[in-house]
Amino acid sequence: MLGMNTWKQMDSVERFVFYFRASVHLMIVGIMVLVLLDSMIVTGVEVDFSHPAVILSCVVLIGLTVFGLIVTELDPVWSNRPRASVRPWRLTTAIVSTVAVLAGALLVEFSAGHWAFAGASFVGGGAVILASAVIPWMKHRWWLIAALFLIVGVFLSWTIATFSFFIFVVILLSIWSVNVVKEAERARYLESALKVSEERLRFAQELHDTLGQHLAAMSVKAELARALAARNDDRLDSELAELQALTKTSMAEMREVVDGYRTINLATEIEGARSLLSNAAIQTTIRGGAFDIAEPNRELAAWFIREAATNILRHAHATHTTITLEPTVVEVVNDGVTGDIGRAGGMSALQRRAGASGSSISLQRDGAHFTARLEF
Repeated sequence: MLGMNTWKQMDSVERFVFYFRASVHLMIVGIMVLVLLDSMIVTGVEVDFSHPAVILSCVVLIGLTVFGLIVTELDPVWSNRPRASVRPWRLTTAIVSTVAVLAGALLVEFSAGHWAFAGASFVGGGAVILASAVIPWMKHRWWLIAALFLIVGVFLSWTIATFSFFIFVVILLSIWSVNVVKEAERARYLESALKVSEERLRFAQELHDTLGQHLAAMSVKAELARALAARNDDRLDSELAELQALTKTSMAEMREVVDGYRTINLATEIEGARSLLSNAAIQTTIRGGAFDIAEPNRELAAWFIREAATNILRHAHATHTTITLEPTVVEVVNDGVTGDIGRAGGMSALQRRAGASGSSISLQRDGAHFTARLEF
């Protein structure tokens, strides 16, 4: 049984997939019970549960149900987590279910009494498992389900035939729904990662454009200085002076680029975090504003919010984030934690910076909720 801790650790997509998987399991079990009841009605047999044919029917139905549940549990469509290979189980299930349908059809045709009841249950049970765990993944599935519908309708019951077709259609729709949700989640993750990469690329390009020409000139000047030194040329001193000037200029321009990147405004970062998270389909609630934070603390708060928002995009599967700003604390909470917190990444540097100014940053996980807290 799924524990509450495991449920809390699941993100919204994993919960959605689990819901569909559990629904399929319940549907298989429920229709198997219906097969047993309908077999009694169709054959008109007053069932004696001590009769070998009835005992065999129950054993076969339970076995078919177990095969169906195993295939459903292992199929990668119904899970976001690694599973054992489902192919051997699906092949075995296909063979066992087909044998059950064919053997049951023969028993219904050439037997009577309890053995006819057994044949009816074999046909119904095999049909349900084929329709739910085998045929939806086969190439010519619509032709196969049509053939199965006719076989079950002729040899057993049009009711069970209809239920077999119904469960087949439900499985197909469920597979489509789960795949759509998984693709949407994958797209959201890729979009989030792309935004982070674009910002890094922008900074790297700006730094390259600023320093690339100066560094190339410095390399040429250094080579020329070495050649002049080897000949004791009087121009060496002027070349070294130019090299020194280029170095100072490069350092100044690099500081300008970095300072420009570091120029940060709390109000802008709050709005930027809201926009960035909203673009990634994460609902964001802002409590408070930039003016709730004292002027000396706003720069640190802005960096904290930027880093927290980036971490949510990169490491979490959040659906909702709450950013709270108060005079003594800034708090960012999201509901997308699925594993251990691990290394704090860029937040570690901020923790050291906060400690140097008398503030503190704490990171805490409570189930699927992760809280980053900056206290002044």
